[in-house]
Amino acid sequence: MTRYCRIALAMGMIAATVFVAGTALRGSHPAYSRTAEAAPEVIVAEADTFKFASQGEAFKSAPENPNSSRTLEQFHSRRAYPGAPPVIPHPLFEDRSFGGKSCLACHRDGGYVPPFKAYAPVTPHPDLVNCRQCHVPQPEKSLFKGSDWARVAGPPIDQEALPAGPPPIPHTLQLRENCVACHGGPGAVAEIRSPHPERANCRQCHVPIGGGTMFRRKEQ
Repeated sequence: MTRYCRIALAMGMIAATVFVAGTALRGSHPAYSRTAEAAPEVIVAEADTFKFASQGEAFKSAPENPNSSRTLEQFHSRRAYPGAPPVIPHPLFEDRSFGGKSCLACHRDGGYVPPFKAYAPVTPHPDLVNCRQCHVPQPEKSLFKGSDWARVAGPPIDQEALPAGPPPIPHTLQLRENCVACHGGPGAVAEIRSPHPERANCRQCHVPIGGGTMFRRKEQ
């Protein structure tokens, strides 16, 4: 009996040693250093992606959107500059509302919207409920005078360092922390739709260009 007790005690000590050593190694490796004290910018930039990981799982088996003609060019045309809040391209159901539940009814999870015969794109920040503080209805052209304003082109895509490598992130991450909101599901633009939206840890492979604050054009 004493022999078996010694063997069990030794096995317990070995298991404890392995656990402590493994925890130390995980904590020292940058891929696992995801605490607010160690890397607050990572937590801020990725919190919503992990929070809405279930969206990616749902998008993995979501149907295609055959009625959608939404393209990357159209995606950029609704923004005054890269990263700007897009205009609202459809009539408002409640003209005097700030958004909130009226907008999130379609744009929180990106379901099919029968009046428009299309899937709604998902908002990356559903916690910000005063939607019309930033998003405004698309103006009628007749209400404004012409100008020489030129829209800034969107960042180039497909800048992977190696063939078939993961493309870098060509835009900032502020208010776009939930990657699958724009890159997953039938409401996403086809050119930038991820083939694996269920993988929530996007920045394990995709890294921001210039630290996520600037982007460069691809060398020709």
